Amino acid sequence: MSAREERLVTENNLWELDTWLDKVDVFAKPHFDYVNGQLVNTGIKFGNGPTRMTAFIGDTIVRHEDGSHTALSAKDAAELDKLRARVAELETQLSDLSEPDVDGAGRTYAEYHPPVPEQRQAEDPHDSVLHHDYALGRDLPAIPHQSTGRCPEGHLFEDCTCGGTR
Repeated sequence: MSAREERLVTENNLWELDTWLDKVDVFAKPHFDYVNGQLVNTGIKFGNGPTRMTAFIGDTIVRHEDGSHTALSAKDAAELDKLRARVAELETQLSDLSEPDVDGAGRTYAEYHPPVPEQRQAEDPHDSVLHHDYALGRDLPAIPHQSTGRCPEGHLFEDCTCGGTR
């Protein structure tokens, strides 16, 4: 699939959007609402089955890389534009930053202090006084042992308190 594509919905391009969506087998048709007592084309419905949605005039239809489509409201599109502008501004500021010369010899901090590899603490050896294999849980209550699927009193395994030994 091609890259992400956005189309603004206007009064003048509704049929163009219909054709654009039809070319990728996405059902599209005009959307009408009553405005001041008159039936007016206010957007375009698009999508197949439960994914059908409406993009109103001023909204943006987005075709994603995976071939799916969504409607972005005019308010959300404006907010997205602000965020994109801020990201571009921060990327510009980041590219303007350069690492300072630490020692006057033209070396940067990263060159002067190479990264230290992460070191893991070694396990306690098996003969250490701190080692425990936890074969028996001394601090846990005894769990009744049940050898059959039901106890002699007719309880299920989960309800049995005798351990199936009575």
